[in-house]
Amino acid sequence: MDCRYTIDDPFDLLSPSLVIFRDVARKNLVEMITMARGADRLRPHVKTHKMAQVVRMARDLGISKH
Repeated sequence: MDCRYTIDDPFDLLSPSLVIFRDVARKNLVEMITMARGADRLRPHVKTHKMAQVVRMARDLGISKH
């Protein structure tokens, strides 16, 4: 496991919790854009838009369709 993604004290999290590592999410979005040959060619499924922060990140990378 990559030590950059270790949670120091998981007992501080509410249970259940969803943990998103921004750098990994952004990297995945950039890879999707590359694979699709452009952000304008992506139309993410509604279930991927569960968190406003992730939607903003995708929008900032040029993904605007839904």
